[in-house]
Amino acid sequence: TNEWTCCCTICRRLFYETYGIQMPPARTVELHEFREDTIVGFLSDLCSYVKTKGLRNAICLAPFDDESHGIVNWEKVASIANLDILGVTPFWQFYQENQILFFGRFVDKVVALAETYGLEAQVWLQGFLVPAGSENELALAADIAARKGVHNLAVWGFKGSSYMSFLRSEEPETIWKMIGKLFQGFAIGK
Repeated sequence: TNEWTCCCTICRRLFYETYGIQMPPARTVELHEFREDTIVGFLSDLCSYVKTKGLRNAICLAPFDDESHGIVNWEKVASIANLDILGVTPFWQFYQENQILFFGRFVDKVVALAETYGLEAQVWLQGFLVPAGSENELALAADIAARKGVHNLAVWGFKGSSYMSFLRSEEPETIWKMIGKLFQGFAIGK
């Protein structure tokens, strides 16, 4: 769409102060850099505030690393002071991607950054919009993440999203039982 950045008065002023030129009406390298730095700055401010409350910080990124979707340089996020957990949501079915390649690529990326910056890696598994007959892909994803060193797994959504008509898995009860078994297995180290 044409909605690719904020052009409010404050952002236009900050862009001018940073680059010495008016905010361009089209995408440019400077505009992408500004957008990314603004997002990271906002997240950094939030993490600092949360730390003053004695809490831990987690940032979870969508599985994109291109200019169209936001943060290209994930290292900017991983290097945020006061960040504790770096997560990713590589929902292969939702994005209609090859599970092994897509899921594995983003798990590798978040694990490498977590190791580099001393963070805990977190991976979210897809428990919504799961087609009937593909429920075992959830177990495969959990296994892939665990073998790559991820100990912090989460699932979206609750009860296979049975309560959300648009995101409901085809067999939400099956998904929820599988999630229970997966997490129970991880809790006892299986």
